[in-house]
Amino acid sequence: MTQNNNPPGWTRRQLLRFGLAGMTLPLAASQLSNCQKWKLLVMESSKQVDYRATEGQLLSRPTRPTTTALTGLHSLGLDGQRDGFVYVPESYRTDQPAPLVLILHGAGGDAEGALKILYHLAIRIATILLAVDSRQQTWDIIRGSYGPDIAFIDRALAQTFSHYAIAPNQVAIAGFSDGASYALSVGI
Repeated sequence: MTQNNNPPGWTRRQLLRFGLAGMTLPLAASQLSNCQKWKLLVMESSKQVDYRATEGQLLSRPTRPTTTALTGLHSLGLDGQRDGFVYVPESYRTDQPAPLVLILHGAGGDAEGALKILYHLAIRIATILLAVDSRQQTWDIIRGSYGPDIAFIDRALAQTFSHYAIAPNQVAIAGFSDGASYALSVGI
């Protein structure tokens, strides 16, 4: 019996293209747009309070960009101490929505280190990368519950979506170590 460890909806060929075949690194990728395909059960809170952030839900979605932004590597400018980066390949064009991969670092790591994992692939396959820093040493769910990290990721995504044309069906999340666990939790 063979076991298929591919992320949902991805072929082995697509994984090879991203360099993820066999998952030789503890790297997780999950297409956010595949949630509908999987028909996942979503448990709604009976309370009137909005708990989407504490449940790990990202609310930002790709839209038509409202500003123009440059290609290359840029800091997000959302936080003075723990921030993040966006990498936009030189081939990016506003009239052709690009794929986006949100990549998350491992415990004790940072956005710069996470970016290096997929940077060389993003150049080759014209993909925008978004790497953010966790608010503390590791991601909040690893410490017990969703909170400031999911809110910061949502802000970073909203900013990225406002600057760049992103293909809604080509948004993925990936991570290394604790970032991989967080990616799997948020991706679902």
